[in-house]
Amino acid sequence: MALAQAGGKTYSNTALTEVKVGAFSGACLVFNFVCFNPDASSTTFVQFFDLASADVTVGTTTPAFVLALGPKDGVVLGLTCPRRFRTAVTIACTATATGAGAPATAGVVSFDYVGG
Repeated sequence: MALAQAGGKTYSNTALTEVKVGAFSGACLVFNFVCFNPDASSTTFVQFFDLASADVTVGTTTPAFVLALGPKDGVVLGLTCPRRFRTAVTIACTATATGAGAPATAGVVSFDYVGG
């Protein structure tokens, strides 16, 4: 079944920084990720939290998982088994895997999800 037939939507942010963003509020299933680091010299980390934005302090709160993006590199990840978020999806793009520092260049993040 196609994602659109299941009520799927796409979240996209072309300028994600260390400032946390509430991408989706409520439980959802995430199916695909497309992330890119446009910076030519520094690795960028996309942190995903299974918490409401108000409950996340970037650099203190432990992320549910992190995607590392090398210089001018990206990730295209199609999941055959979706990633479940029980509370919400909050994201941030940082200079370290679990830190709060700003990336050298804002990251590009997109993912497909079904809410509910």
